[in-house]
Amino acid sequence: MNFFQQKQEDIKRITKKMCNSLILNIISLHLGTMTKKLTLSIETYSKGMRRVGLDSGMLICLVDSKELFSEYALKIDEEDGLLFTHEICVEEAVEVLSRDYKYENAKEQIDKFLKERNIFVMKRDRGNSDTVRWMFQKCKEAKIEFHAPDCFIIADFYKNGMNKVYSNNNHFLDACRLFGIDTSKLKATDKEIEWQLKKMFKKHHK
Repeated sequence: MNFFQQKQEDIKRITKKMCNSLILNIISLHLGTMTKKLTLSIETYSKGMRRVGLDSGMLICLVDSKELFSEYALKIDEEDGLLFTHEICVEEAVEVLSRDYKYENAKEQIDKFLKERNIFVMKRDRGNSDTVRWMFQKCKEAKIEFHAPDCFIIADFYKNGMNKVYSNNNHFLDACRLFGIDTSKLKATDKEIEWQLKKMFKKHHK
């Protein structure tokens, strides 16, 4: 191979390398744009989705008596939105269930339930005191009982845009409705469920 032929080969090799580099840059830029758009779409979709919350009473019922309340579990699973509970609710549910089971077993069952249903645990916002005080005043005016720890849970639900709450606590539900949160109560529609509810809560609050 003479000098000119060698140069031609070098030019071809350099040109090919430059073209490949240019193609990769274009692909990278395109994928980066697509990823950015996808991320923005997911964030926008998440922000626009309904947010549904479960209180500690619901966690206890759905974990400790899942066969009895299977219809409610199914109803919650079919909710069109993101499911949440509060770290205080988790702590309460574990504490109540640990009266009949070992603490580790109670916590394992709660954690399993949350994981299987993709329920996010909301952290307590200790900087949310202004909202709590405002809610206390409004509940006082409306003659609704509003006490700890429910006040912290509801204040955090409200601040984080919760659209709907499942509970079997009338005071909890009344306060949520006062602040524009839709509610659904675990209803005892037949004598068997009503009897089981009374039996279960009597057992847990001995």
